[in-house]
Amino acid sequence: MAQVTKLGNTLLLDRVTGKPIFPFRLRRAPTSKLPGEQTWPYQPDLELSEPFVRQTFNLDEVTDIGPENRESVLKQLQGVNFGWFEPFEAYRPTVFFGIHGGAEWTGAAFDPSTGWLYVSANELPWIITVFPHLKPLIRNPDEPPTAGELVYQQHCGKCHGLQREGLQTAPHLLALDKRTDDEDVIRLLETGRNLMPANPLLTSQQRKDVVDFIFDRDRPEPKYQLQERGERPSYLFNGYPRLLDHEGYPGCKPPWGTLNAINLNSGKIAWKVPLGDAYVAFALPNP
Repeated sequence: MAQVTKLGNTLLLDRVTGKPIFPFRLRRAPTSKLPGEQTWPYQPDLELSEPFVRQTFNLDEVTDIGPENRESVLKQLQGVNFGWFEPFEAYRPTVFFGIHGGAEWTGAAFDPSTGWLYVSANELPWIITVFPHLKPLIRNPDEPPTAGELVYQQHCGKCHGLQREGLQTAPHLLALDKRTDDEDVIRLLETGRNLMPANPLLTSQQRKDVVDFIFDRDRPEPKYQLQERGERPSYLFNGYPRLLDHEGYPGCKPPWGTLNAINLNSGKIAWKVPLGDAYVAFALPNP
């Protein structure tokens, strides 16, 4: 039995016993820095079958399609974590491949006459940040909402939650001032990013007001409830943002999509070719 993964591995198993056909080793993995989280000390490190995508992001993988594109990605990588099975660290972004694939919904196709497996794959970096799960205080109902809160309730609360707690469709905005600044949020409201559309209806004053509300600058109450002593730590994250350059292209070197032929008799990659259309995949304007 062959199983392809989003990490870019091909697991070749005995269909009766479930044991791997090719040997593998256990490799020491980094230790989590998140309070309350304990990571397993070892992770499997497969040599065969050969991985069909890049599995670890590093500075050598930063895009080289143009000097401005590369510089825009390098600016986002200041102070980030990356590496093999690198665990998350609170408030510090981690960059890695694998969320979108490796292998994706299309899976793979097998040719029994040759023993070759054909896999279409993606190679896109993602930049994810984890934060402590803070509990927002509800505004005193005897006090009127601020101008920024009114704007937030009308334009932002449906996706991000009325208490900024985050919903399934969008990440939470608690402690956003620890992750970004006014300029970045205002630019995001003006231009949109990833799944969030631009909001051209807001005036410049409304954008400033809503940033003051999100950053807890427009009211004197304490920002968050403290976690009870002895309570198990819990965390939130900022959704699934891709690491993109200033033009919206992936932040790693091409190819960003490939078609791979894997010889399952040897576990080796027989051939690999670029595959895909960036303008369709990333909804970019035609040049």
